[in-house]
Amino acid sequence: MILVNKWNSIPDDYEVELMELTNGQLVDKRIYPELQEMFDAARSENIYPIAGSGYRTEKKQKSLMKEKVAEYKAKGHSQEEARTRADAWVAVILRYPADKTDITGVINEPWHYRYVGKEAAAQIYKRGICLEEYLNKVNQ
Repeated sequence: MILVNKWNSIPDDYEVELMELTNGQLVDKRIYPELQEMFDAARSENIYPIAGSGYRTEKKQKSLMKEKVAEYKAKGHSQEEARTRADAWVAVILRYPADKTDITGVINEPWHYRYVGKEAAAQIYKRGICLEEYLNKVNQ
């Protein structure tokens, strides 16, 4: 498990094997069985989730950032202020609880998930912590 956020970049040698979902979104092949299990469990409760945006390349994420900065500049913000505001919206990773903005550096986005494995997810949820806090505890 690696932490990727605005302060921790993806390692240069990181590789991912992608697979395509039925809706065309790409996900890391390693998460597919658990993703399908989660979707099946939701559907059994008459909840029909979709993967609206799967794996994003660095190029795609930079493009989204550029668009968000341009949006803020069009509203009259300086380049620096537009970048600061965009940083709070366009994220490098996907899991941002409302009460952890000061730690993650990203505003609450409850529709974003990042697969961390069942054991880590259970501990993170039970403790009410974010991934940064979990990894700090693990690395102590």
